[in-house]
Amino acid sequence: MGNDKKFEEIEEITLSFEDGNEEACEPLGLLELDGKDYIVLASNKEEEIYFFGYSEKENGEIELDNIEDEKIFEQLSDEFSKVLDEIADEEDEDSQILQSTHSSIYYC
Repeated sequence: MGNDKKFEEIEEITLSFEDGNEEACEPLGLLELDGKDYIVLASNKEEEIYFFGYSEKENGEIELDNIEDEKIFEQLSDEFSKVLDEIADEEDEDSQILQSTHSSIYYC
């Protein structure tokens, strides 16, 4: 997904809003849409998810860009929902395998 070397090192990003408030967020992942990277952030104190354009400068600093286009925001929301569904499906499969394994062990 392009420039994601620095992303792997990020544990927390603090967002600063125009009203002066700040919010610490955990990076959940990067999504790519039309050749551009977007970061998905989860608020550490509220159940909020944020999407920003994401890039890395040559000096290693990251840059977040607001998403102005509602269509892009909707596409990112849809893509993130698909990723969450895939994770849930994988966890369900793992749980079923684990249950059948435990059942086999229990009945042996």
